[in-house]
Order: sequence, then structure tokens, then C-alpha cells
Amino acid sequence: MKVSVCILEDSKGFLQETLENIEGNEEYINEIIYSGNTEDLSGIDTDYDIKCLNINSENKAFLRNKLLENANNEYILWLKTGSILEEDTFEEYEEILEEFPDVDIIYPNEILIDLNNEENIKNFKDWYKNELELLQGLTLEK
Repeated sequence: MKVSVCILEDSKGFLQETLENIEGNEEYINEIIYSGNTEDLSGIDTDYDIKCLNINSENKAFLRNKLLENANNEYILWLKTGSILEEDTFEEYEEILEEFPDVDIIYPNEILIDLNNEENIKNFKDWYKNELELLQGLTLEK
């Protein structure tokens, strides 16, 4: 499994933390594409060759589409600056893909840490084999 890591510039000053967190996963990560500017990488020590798109936009959908256009792998891992993965995230994704080879999207649960260092868990619904329900909801919500 080779992954294109697409990082959406979201929080200034947190890119290094995100990059440090994915270090050591070279067997899974084939490329890293970053929506932000090249100068954001100054002072960041990483072994990865990061492709910067140098796009300034508040339109997140536009940025995601540009990241996707530049990705070269079958698998995409979407991250925002400031995202931190659990240690075995890539192994878990690989197991899921082996067990369910027809899966299109893996929705991970999130642990959000607020300014008071309080953890808030956000569990996403499992849409596997419920695509019709998902499409109906998207149609109603536009």
C-alpha cells in the first residue's frame, strides 16, 4: 500500500508537528503534497521531499481538489496541519483494506484536544455498504 499524504494548510505553525508525526512511515508514504507555501517549510527538518502547491485560498474544496489533482497514488490520506495520527494508523488502514478490498473511504474517529487540553472524541458513522443512504442524505442536504 502506497499513500499520497495530502496536507491542507489549516493552522499556521503546526506543519512541523504533523510532519514529525508521520516520520517513520516511509514504507507506506510515497509522497507528501502540501497546499501551503514553500516558505512554510523553512526551519522544518524532514527527510520527506514535500511538494508545495503555494496556493492561498480560503476555499477548502478548491484546495482539496488541487491536492487531489497532484496526487499520484491510489490511496490518499487527508490531513490538516496540526493533525496527529496514532502510532499504528497505517497498519490499521492496511488491515481494513485487506479485509474489505472494495472499500472506497475510511472514516477514522478523531480525538480533538481543546485549548484546556480536554479530549473530545468524534466518532464517524460507518458508511460501508450504506452508500444509498449516504447519497440520499447528500441529496437532501445539497
